[in-house]
Amino acid sequence: MNKRILKTISAIWILLLFITSCNLPFTGGNNSSQYSLPEAEVVFQVVVPEKIEDGASVYLELLDEVTGFYFNPTRYEMNKSSDVGYLFRLPLPVGSTINYRYIKIKDSAISEFNSRNQQVLSRKLIVDGPVLVQDLVARWADTQFVGTTGKVTGQVIDAQNNAPVPDLVVSIAGIETSTLSDGTFIFPDIPVGIHNLVILSKDGSYSPFQQYAKVAEHATTPVMVHLIKRDKVEITFELSNADLADKNVDVRIAGNIAQLGNRFKPLLSGSSDIANELPIMTKTGKNTYSTTISLPVGAYVKYKYTLGDGFWNSESYSNGRFRTRDFIVPDVNTTIEDKDAFFNSIGGNGIIFRVTVPKDTPASDTIFIQFNPFNWMEPIPMKKTGEFTWEYMLSSPLNLFSQINYRYCRNGDCEKGLSINSPFSAKLQTEVLTTNDVVDGWENFSSKKFTANIDTGGYSNAPRADFITGFELTKQLPSTWQFSIQNNIDDISQLGANWVILSPSWVVSMENPPIFDSNSSDLSWLDEQKIINYVRSSKIEPILFPQLITYELIADTNGNITNENWGQQFLEQYRRFIYNYADLAQIMGVKAIVIGDPVVSRLPGWNDQSQTEWSHIQNGVRARFSGIIIGAYPVPNTNNPPEWLSETDVVYILFSPTIIDQGDMINEMSNQLNTLVFPISEKLSKPIIIGMNFGSNELAITGCTDNNGSCFDQGEIYQKPDLSLQASLYNAISVNAFSKPWIIGLISRGYYPFLLVNDSGSSTYGKPANDILWFWFHFIRNLSS
Repeated sequence: MNKRILKTISAIWILLLFITSCNLPFTGGNNSSQYSLPEAEVVFQVVVPEKIEDGASVYLELLDEVTGFYFNPTRYEMNKSSDVGYLFRLPLPVGSTINYRYIKIKDSAISEFNSRNQQVLSRKLIVDGPVLVQDLVARWADTQFVGTTGKVTGQVIDAQNNAPVPDLVVSIAGIETSTLSDGTFIFPDIPVGIHNLVILSKDGSYSPFQQYAKVAEHATTPVMVHLIKRDKVEITFELSNADLADKNVDVRIAGNIAQLGNRFKPLLSGSSDIANELPIMTKTGKNTYSTTISLPVGAYVKYKYTLGDGFWNSESYSNGRFRTRDFIVPDVNTTIEDKDAFFNSIGGNGIIFRVTVPKDTPASDTIFIQFNPFNWMEPIPMKKTGEFTWEYMLSSPLNLFSQINYRYCRNGDCEKGLSINSPFSAKLQTEVLTTNDVVDGWENFSSKKFTANIDTGGYSNAPRADFITGFELTKQLPSTWQFSIQNNIDDISQLGANWVILSPSWVVSMENPPIFDSNSSDLSWLDEQKIINYVRSSKIEPILFPQLITYELIADTNGNITNENWGQQFLEQYRRFIYNYADLAQIMGVKAIVIGDPVVSRLPGWNDQSQTEWSHIQNGVRARFSGIIIGAYPVPNTNNPPEWLSETDVVYILFSPTIIDQGDMINEMSNQLNTLVFPISEKLSKPIIIGMNFGSNELAITGCTDNNGSCFDQGEIYQKPDLSLQASLYNAISVNAFSKPWIIGLISRGYYPFLLVNDSGSSTYGKPANDILWFWFHFIRNLSS
């Protein structure tokens, strides 16, 4: 589970004491006025791992995935049927998708965990009629999982054209994953027993699938699924009599499907969506709003109107409870006429946040506000009211709090772009409160101008029009990346780049067995397609470099992996990871794909088998992808270049040398290239692309052991920025790379184009090194300025 989510759990349970309903009729959705959904009786039957302690009860918790998985749940105390068995009957709307989980309550709420020792975010159920739901709780938060497991594997095929269907949500036993490019999915560690398997498309474009799967110890349960693709119709949402008066606000729609902003993965503090990604309605009258969205016939749509996101400023009932609405998409174009959206908290109090930002704040920035009722949630964009002033009106759910902490950040990036102020705090009043905050400055940012000095070092380089110039984006993007991505890519184009290397990534938990989490990716399959198209629309070649993000390795006290099959299990899943993106590259017409992730090369025992395995992986990639295959290799390196690199088309040198003589950096860089890199080119007879990774701090001259595309393992984040040193390093490498015919390209790695910063990190965006690259990229490609 995402570490940012884990640390909020305790505080969230405290908040739930105030906002949870117990044993109330199901209120997950309020039917739109034209439709009334029939109901069917659902019997939930769960077996817990052991008899629970006296005084404790087991509850069924129905979740609200639109407001947020930790907010607005409805709880039902279950009836005991045996020492370890519990039942509860509940009428639910036919055609609906239900998210739910189990909790144990005695003195406090204790959540269920799955067999991976992760908290269960949700289980899923398709209500297609009366149904008996049979579940097993693997363990509670206060116990350990002691059962045995088996494997569930499957493939999903389009029933009409027999093509595999990628990027579907697959859920079983409180664990979720996604189908890959070939439509396959794997659950290697499901507890022995019978479990409900549910498959959903994020945009509702395919009919959902549901069936029980019987899992046996150390055995594999195969599943083959054929789904029918749905037709689409135009649905117009019309909201009238909205409680908005003459407020200058954006009215948005948040919902349970991708078209309405659902990310289908946990965001900060359990949020389900990002405010700036929700559809904005058009104002058509004094208090009327409208928007039209293409939706699949038969899809279950659960939604709400909001002036923020699914939680903040979202509509509620007059008693203060969160409100959602729902309907099944009909088979004809339809207008949904909704009335009486209520956005104010009980008592009508609210807060107008007004802030003045520094005059050197970049004019292209948008200011976001981030709230912290129990932990920091996803930020919300503010309205610009003047050259340096911004405003946001918060109306709900203020009835849940007596005061609220908040802070401001740039472009929604509240990790790199925070204000330097301590968090602000506002105490709620019976009347509307107006703040007049002043941001004193921004972290990692200064408007001070730095001069970038161009030094040719006496070289007389001639333009090389076919030379590759570009940037490799960081693996991990901010949650608000879509807010500015098109402008970010356009800026890269203005620098003279002709390549952008994208780094799709999964988190791999190095446990026994290793767990590859496709749902942890910053970009979904559809998001990857979007960003590839953004790059291509700027007349730049998108290149894929799939890479892993790892946490600590689970091993014994001697550092050895105790499971003798660990390596093979890792390789099986890693091949699926690479082949998934090879297929994506082929589908999207990408020019090249990079293999040779340094994270993999550092794994225990990998060097003993790397030649065979990388050759096998490369053959698998070639079977799927007809473009250029590039092999990545970190330099300096204590090992000789592996033979498998000779089977690639191009070698991508991840170059970060140690510089001893700063006074003659150009000549020393030449010596480093001639000594460390040229022999590789000669031995392999392959053209070389140099990938540079220089931090903007004094450690940049000491070299870099590549760590997720950066040098943070050397503590660069804590170093005082040295922007001039980074610029000098980029000037030296540029002069030399262009002068050597065996080098065909130059890439700046770790590029983070979402925020102008002057930090000590590897990204050159907004730093003097960017000016250096602008000059040399334009020169070598003979581009006009």
